[in-house]
Amino acid sequence: MRSYRLSAFKACVPVSFGDQQMKRGSSSQIYWANAMFSMADRNFNAHCAQILREAGHRVFLPQELSVDEIAGGASPTAEAVFRTDTREILNSSLLVACVDQETIDCGVACEVGIAFANGIPVIGLYTDMRQYRKGPGKMYKNLYVVGCIEAVGEFVSDMNDLLPVVAKYNTNHAAESCSHAPDKRVGHHFGLVASRYSEFVKRLESWYIPRWSFTQTIDDLCRDVRTSRM
Repeated sequence: MRSYRLSAFKACVPVSFGDQQMKRGSSSQIYWANAMFSMADRNFNAHCAQILREAGHRVFLPQELSVDEIAGGASPTAEAVFRTDTREILNSSLLVACVDQETIDCGVACEVGIAFANGIPVIGLYTDMRQYRKGPGKMYKNLYVVGCIEAVGEFVSDMNDLLPVVAKYNTNHAAESCSHAPDKRVGHHFGLVASRYSEFVKRLESWYIPRWSFTQTIDDLCRDVRTSRM
């Protein structure tokens, strides 16, 4: 229970990378979001990235990172992967999300959410022919993720359609003019959390049986340390 409280608190803290807070949509880079663990996915990603690059776009493709570029080397921690990829999302002016899997890849869904929350346009690439079926055979896609993409972008069904849409969205101006403009709301939310944090902690402490006190725990720890040094 106590470890959950700490994790929940961390989730309420804005992501930063070292001493530098990445500027939202600070370059014309395109972040390519797709599953990348099968050879088929990696080949598809590389093919699409090459098409975009030949059209003059700069593309960040996560599978192209060497293990030395991610903390932890060949066995990076989950947090290292998250921070590395999130830094590149925030340093992009556009995210292309491939949603062809039977269920939208959970990593892609998370990347879409991060882009939305930071005012970065998202284009959904949906090439699966099952989208055209009628009735029970029609391929279902999670409506929350679909709605998130449609709120800041649109869907296309192949690379030929993607190129002109990318040209429309892939500017710093487009990234700065997203209609939902979440930054002020997020800052206001964190301000409220900070001002009421002491009250929040006291409420959490009151849920423990027997009652648990953060300050009492610190006092006990300090007393034990002093005792061990005597």
